[in-house]
Amino acid sequence: MAKIIELKQFRRGSVRCPAIGLVFPQLYRRRGVNWTYPPGKDDSNFEELIPGIHPDINYTLTTEDDGTVANPEWDPIEHPSPEYETGWIIVRHHQSHAHVEGYLDGYGDMVATDRLGRMVFETSTGLFTVLQRDPLPGQPQPLIAYATKVPHPMVGEDHWYKVLGIDGVEHESSVLLPDIMF
Repeated sequence: MAKIIELKQFRRGSVRCPAIGLVFPQLYRRRGVNWTYPPGKDDSNFEELIPGIHPDINYTLTTEDDGTVANPEWDPIEHPSPEYETGWIIVRHHQSHAHVEGYLDGYGDMVATDRLGRMVFETSTGLFTVLQRDPLPGQPQPLIAYATKVPHPMVGEDHWYKVLGIDGVEHESSVLLPDIMF
């Protein structure tokens, strides 16, 4: 299981699922640069690390500095910016630890990633994951998608999505699904 980051205090974002009254936490873009070693220094000594030149951008629900990038800055974001974002960012609410584990297992089976360590956040309103992925062929990008499950009287539960494009333009959730689903 990925490390769960417990957020005792967090900022509520502007995205709300009215069916269950869930307000998603604020999404942040964390910008920084990679860490690197100066030429000729011992690359096994972490004390020798200095800020590099390669930009590092990722997404989180916290502004805590975990030390994985140099000179971090956090931008609260409501919708994607073509200046920084590519592909899709998916913020998903999960009802249990077992649901998170199954989701990450499936994601790991389908997509190679090296950022599993900071994807799970626990707040007083539930468990959340933040994943980046390439868009499906022919679908718009960049997008930020918020997802959860809601009760459904006929099938037990259903998926709820809010999909935002550039300048906050809302997209139909069908853009997230492959054509074989229809």
